[in-house]
Amino acid sequence: MVILQPDQATSNGYHKRKLDDGLSLGSVTPEAKRLKSSLSPKVIDFSQPFSISNMLEALDGGKYGSVTKDLQEIADMRMGLVKQCISLYPSLVNVVFGEDNSQKMDNRQVMEGVIDLDDDDDDDDDDDD
Repeated sequence: MVILQPDQATSNGYHKRKLDDGLSLGSVTPEAKRLKSSLSPKVIDFSQPFSISNMLEALDGGKYGSVTKDLQEIADMRMGLVKQCISLYPSLVNVVFGEDNSQKMDNRQVMEGVIDLDDDDDDDDDDDD
């Protein structure tokens, strides 16, 4: 594994790793530039190595608009409270809250996560007798 060394000449202090043909992982090929200029901004060019991760980050980033940061802070505070309660009372780790409010299964065919799809065959056998 190659460890990157800081370099003062680059903006973020690190060099980009180069491929064999001299293109860096983050560089855009001339063909990709041509396609990008002709495509709609909503179209994603999957020929780039980081296009999928960038797309997922863009979709997740503005999930709740302007209140995303506020909701993230609330979730972090809630998780901090849960961690603090568990550190004070370790027995809470094994407690299941809201167990009485769980929904009952209406489908009796479901047993331990298995659905019997061949249930119709039993009805056909009874008609033959």
